[in-house]
Amino acid sequence: EAAEKMGPRDRMSVEELDEALGELHSQGWLLRLGRGEQITYKVNLRRKRGSSLAGSLWDKLGSESESEGEEQKEEPRDAE
Repeated sequence: EAAEKMGPRDRMSVEELDEALGELHSQGWLLRLGRGEQITYKVNLRRKRGSSLAGSLWDKLGSESESEGEEQKEEPRDAE
C-alpha cells in the first residue's frame, strides 16, 4: 500500500523490492511470515550475535591515533 502512494520516480519496482526484502531476510533483519502471495515481513528484534569487527576496528583506529601523536612529538620544533 505504501509503495502505491509514492510517486513513480520514488518507488522501487516489484522485483527490486522483492530482492531487497529477500536480502534483509537472509541477513536476519526481517522475519518472513506466510507463504505464496500472502507473505508479510516483520522487523527481527531478537538479539543478534556480536560482531568482532567493531572492537578490532576501534582498537586499530586508536593505535593509529596514538602513533600519529608520537610522530608529532618526535618532530623537532624550529627555534625562532
